[in-house]
Amino acid sequence: MAYSETDILKTWQLNAKPWIETLENGDIPSRALATNQAIVDACLSLKPQRALDIGCGEGWLCRALAEAGVEMTGLDGVPGLIENAQRKGGAQYLTCSYEKLLSGLPEGLTPPYDLAVCNFALFGKDLTVALAEVVHSLLTAKGRWVIQTLHPDYPMAAPPGSWATEDWSAMKRSFQSGYAWYRWTKAGWQEMLQRAGFKEFKWEEVYVGEASSPLSLLIEAGK
Repeated sequence: MAYSETDILKTWQLNAKPWIETLENGDIPSRALATNQAIVDACLSLKPQRALDIGCGEGWLCRALAEAGVEMTGLDGVPGLIENAQRKGGAQYLTCSYEKLLSGLPEGLTPPYDLAVCNFALFGKDLTVALAEVVHSLLTAKGRWVIQTLHPDYPMAAPPGSWATEDWSAMKRSFQSGYAWYRWTKAGWQEMLQRAGFKEFKWEEVYVGEASSPLSLLIEAGK
């Protein structure tokens, strides 16, 4: 099967409304129980002054970090999500897909940043590889990129190092059109980030309650 990374963005554009409703109604328990606070804590532990949320969605993480005093800019390729974020305020929000970011900086983006963050926002393979080099160029000399992603050991039919399918079946609301996303191995993450120029790494596993297996992996990559 051929996997189109362009289809990932198209799917999110179709599903902006139910995704916003899902977050606003707290329909994903693991976010409230563990992963939201984990990414906020990881970012604030670095004491950034200016940060860039890439794939910011409707902006909840931008608002959380801005409330702690961080000057935030959020990027997303889904106009419906950015419009919702702009109504909620708290940060600067720009409509910009990853592909567009690869071709040049959008108006309003003013690097360098102390921190870049991607919270469950990296779904492709080749696009993520290309994006890593751009992110590296947007950071200060001591800047960090914090990524939260599904843990490679999380039990799924698709093994790490392969493409998985998101069919939205776990969601309470009505979503359209599933998509394929790439499951990186831990070694794959490190190799890809090293090729982009990152040299320092910190890894943290995030558990929900007393679960025996971690749900997500936090990656902190520095120059």
